[in-house]
Amino acid sequence: MSTQTKQFIQPSDILAVVFECNNCHAKVTLPVAKSTQFGALGTCPNCQTPWLHAGQNTCEPVLTKCTESIAETVDRLERWEEILKASNSKGFSLTLEISPDKNSND
Repeated sequence: MSTQTKQFIQPSDILAVVFECNNCHAKVTLPVAKSTQFGALGTCPNCQTPWLHAGQNTCEPVLTKCTESIAETVDRLERWEEILKASNSKGFSLTLEISPDKNSND
């Protein structure tokens, strides 16, 4: 017999983006907000290993768009819940399934 555990989160559970350096394992945590600025994270603040920039290429616009989309999704879902409550509608809930921790020894 085998068992399977699934993990779910609501978009509002996403509080921050955590960057971990693959070289020195230093971590930087930035709250998810529309005003998040990734420009200062071009390199690891601890060991100076490049993070967001490789030559002329950068992933800064993608990260900015991603965090803005998360914040916008949370905001819209919260407003939708208010509309549903005001109209006495049961509506729905939205959760995201996340992958299990691959490093877990469970």
